[in-house]
Amino acid sequence: MVESKQVAQTIKVIAKEKGIMTTKMLLDLGLNKNMLSTMNQGSMPDTENLIRIADYLTCTVGELLGEKTKKSPADSEEPTGGKSALDAEILRATARLSDEAKRKILALLLEFQQDVKL
Repeated sequence: MVESKQVAQTIKVIAKEKGIMTTKMLLDLGLNKNMLSTMNQGSMPDTENLIRIADYLTCTVGELLGEKTKKSPADSEEPTGGKSALDAEILRATARLSDEAKRKILALLLEFQQDVKL
C-alpha cells in the first residue's frame, strides 16, 4: 500500500526539481494549500486530485506513487522498450477517447492497482 506521507514527499521533490512552489501549485489547482501537511498526517487525496497534480507537474501519477521510470529502452527488460502487444492494444483502444474519458480510465486503473497491490 502506498503511504500518503511518501506521496507528499515525492510531490515536494518533483515540484522542487521543476522550480514549482507547492503552495502556488495547490492554489492554482483549487486545492487546500495545506494538503501536503494533511498528507503527512496520513490523508491520501482522491485519484482525481492526484491526476491533476501529476498533470501540473508534467509527470505521471505512477511517479507520484513512487513508481520508478525507465530512463531508456536499454534499461527495459523487454526489447520493445517495455511495451507488450497488450500495452500497444490498450494505447490504440484509448487513442481516440477524450481526455476526460482517459482520466476516468486512469482513475479506475489506479484504484484497481491499489486494490490488487501490483
